[in-house]
Amino acid sequence: MREWEGNAPAKVNLCLDVLRRRPDGYHSLRTLLQTVSLYDRVRIRRRREGVVVRCNWPSLATPANLAYRAAMALKERYGVEEGVEVELVKAIPWGAGLGGGSSDAATTLLALNTLWGLHRPWEELLPLALSLGADVPFFLRGGCALAEGIGEQLTPLHPRARYALLLVKPPLAIETRWAYQMVDEALELFHPDVEAARRALEEGDVEALAAALGNTLEGPVFRAHPLLQRWKETLLAVGALGATMSGSGSALFGLFRSLEEAREAQQRFRQKVAGEVWSCVVEPVFPTPTILAAESDNPRPSNSRRRGGTAPGAGRERGGSGLHSRRGRPSPSPGGRRSRGGRKGSPSGGPPTGSPLRWQGG
Repeated sequence: MREWEGNAPAKVNLCLDVLRRRPDGYHSLRTLLQTVSLYDRVRIRRRREGVVVRCNWPSLATPANLAYRAAMALKERYGVEEGVEVELVKAIPWGAGLGGGSSDAATTLLALNTLWGLHRPWEELLPLALSLGADVPFFLRGGCALAEGIGEQLTPLHPRARYALLLVKPPLAIETRWAYQMVDEALELFHPDVEAARRALEEGDVEALAAALGNTLEGPVFRAHPLLQRWKETLLAVGALGATMSGSGSALFGLFRSLEEAREAQQRFRQKVAGEVWSCVVEPVFPTPTILAAESDNPRPSNSRRRGGTAPGAGRERGGSGLHSRRGRPSPSPGGRRSRGGRKGSPSGGPPTGSPLRWQGG
């Protein structure tokens, strides 16, 4: 196989409780993660040497791109001599708290594991995924999971609740590190009931799930960006059973009983909110052969070959900026981990001591 093409799904945090800042600079948290039917399109082709990343959003084709870093990390970890070209057709907004970069990285790891003939068990890829960012391990499996620790302790869940979400995002990007710093400076914080949300998911109680939606980061982020508070109130006004911010924002979502209700609310939301509005109706997706498409404002590329579904994106654009890296034969080396006060990067080049990396059960 010389080429792979598929989808990298977005995620939402149905409930996010930031607990405390640890001595190593990271934040302990508990959160319910769910992949949803909004996708970046990822095309990966083997090449003789070097790592090349192209993106329809040229500003993202830099050495900081997580797909680029994933390819380089896997290449160095296993001493792979040949190269790869990774092409990203982005549909998941940047700076939204929807995990697009982390999902691209996990998808790149999984695809190259096959294309380069490594065939490592996915559990072996977990530490490498964590070296790229705390959300990347989750995307190796996707679906629904409870994340604890700094996000690396993952328990897969099997929810019975059926619902749809209306995602909205203003023309505003929020840096994750800044949002967590605001938590440290806040005098009072809201701590949502993650266990109540988990019970509602597993019992199929959509109303209870809507009531349990919540995010500790909302308070400090909303104080700095009052527009987000108004948009959350608008989601409730157009019929959402509950609403909250995903991750560090700036995307928000409202929860509805059905796709039809969410689509109707999407039209009402557009009428109520002035200015530029990105919106998308999605539903939960799980690691199965069939993934339903998102109802998005964006045009859609072709159907997936591997991870299922249809990716709403920016079409089959091949241009954009290219990022090239040509290196000699790398020596295998393990990777590092995530930034202080944030969710990506590593202050010390490796996971914090005493933070086990595992999927529990499932």
